[in-house]
Amino acid sequence: MNPGDTMATLAITDAVAREWEVLIVGAGPAGAFAAHALARHGLRVLLVDKAAFPRYKVCGACLNPRALAVLNAAGLGALAERCGAQPIKAFHAAIRGRDLTLAVPGGVALSREAFDAALIQAAIGAGAQLTAMQLRVCHPIELLDISYRRAGFYANNS
Repeated sequence: MNPGDTMATLAITDAVAREWEVLIVGAGPAGAFAAHALARHGLRVLLVDKAAFPRYKVCGACLNPRALAVLNAAGLGALAERCGAQPIKAFHAAIRGRDLTLAVPGGVALSREAFDAALIQAAIGAGAQLTAMQLRVCHPIELLDISYRRAGFYANNS
């Protein structure tokens, strides 16, 4: 594991020695949610991120009722509340002496640091593995096609 990495489940040397059905690069909300969903269905999932988690994020997370419903459908309905989510009642914007207030019922706001960490923990709990790795593209390529064959996914750049 990397120093300061409190959530990684595998060292990179162990991760590369295994065979994975799914590799997800990026452990933010989309990557962690995808890892959770795929691991719940029994796939061998490796989630890779360049950063150690939990990590501080300047931005917060605002989840609307639809996002909360998606979390609920994925079996993660209590996740936002466990992260200290606060209800959002209205959005207020002001500029040059003018202002606008919009009602936004049913949404919540929470810390991205807490939300990201909770989603990753859910993915790990479902069976995904997490490792931290600095990825660097040495020779950028234009990817023209990704296809699935019996033996796995193939990328074509010709």
